[in-house]
Amino acid sequence: MVRSMWTRLKDDDGANLVEAALVLPLVLWVIFAGVEFGGIIYAQMTLQNGVTLATRYAITQQVMAGKTRQASIIYTLNADTPSLTIDPSTITFTHLIPGTTTWVAGDGAPGQIEKVAVDYSWKLLTPFMPSIFGATSITLHAESSMKNEAAPGT
Repeated sequence: MVRSMWTRLKDDDGANLVEAALVLPLVLWVIFAGVEFGGIIYAQMTLQNGVTLATRYAITQQVMAGKTRQASIIYTLNADTPSLTIDPSTITFTHLIPGTTTWVAGDGAPGQIEKVAVDYSWKLLTPFMPSIFGATSITLHAESSMKNEAAPGT
């Protein structure tokens, strides 16, 4: 009887399967977390680049044919972030009048500092990430400010 029990304890059949069952969930979690965070970082970098390029366009005081100045800036932002769909209602335009410290709504005039900001909702891809973040999406924010140049032709 003791010999039979000792033989069973020394038997390692199925040990690899048990080890795999214990380790595989952790390995998959690390892989999916890496993919998720990679996507978040990609979206943040793309968003920041698009906002910077849109602000650079905005400070030149240019306006596209048939569009308002803000619509031209929004079009530029969307063109510079082709892999993200940005809702125009999440884009804000503010400006700072020289000598003041309060940002005012609007795109500003030559000589004023213009700021373009956008909030983007990133939907989490993997089903277990909401338990970490506490939500099914996170909000990414990017903004850029530059001094407006003189209007073209002046």
